[in-house]
Amino acid sequence: MAEISHLEVKQAHIFRFLEETGAKAHSACPRCKSKDWDIAGRDPSRIIIRIDPSRLANISENFKGYQLTFECDNCGYGELFSFGPFLRWFAKNMEALVDG
Repeated sequence: MAEISHLEVKQAHIFRFLEETGAKAHSACPRCKSKDWDIAGRDPSRIIIRIDPSRLANISENFKGYQLTFECDNCGYGELFSFGPFLRWFAKNMEALVDG
């Protein structure tokens, strides 16, 4: 893999994580049932976070407390999820994700 200064974790990676792990995301707001649930999260090119590759070595400590946020653009309801399971998956699959 070529030397890189940072990794961009994009929404497309979240989609792939959900698909590969069998995790599910709401298709509508759990509170108001609006389809305006997590509109920003529909853009696969959206950058979630930029990571210095050296921080992936000890991912559990370096990203402790990070959370994914999902929000309804209609009623404002939101849910927070631990970023840890995704980042561990990302680190494990990093070479394939960056190269392909």
